[in-house]
Amino acid sequence: NDTGSIAALVVSLGAKLGLKTIAECVETQHQAEFLKNLGCDEVQVFMYAKPMPDHELLEFIKERIKKD
Repeated sequence: NDTGSIAALVVSLGAKLGLKTIAECVETQHQAEFLKNLGCDEVQVFMYAKPMPDHELLEFIKERIKKD
């Protein structure tokens, strides 16, 4: 039963050390909001796209701009 205790500990420790925290593998909006409320600085979000090389990222962005 994961209550987020480890994430809270890591974010708190990072803040106390003056470091930015980045959460990886965030898959839901609920997870992203939870981490934001903890004070996590950044998230790598799988909700929108998987990690990809630079050239694929540029193509992904171009396609998203065309749709908007």
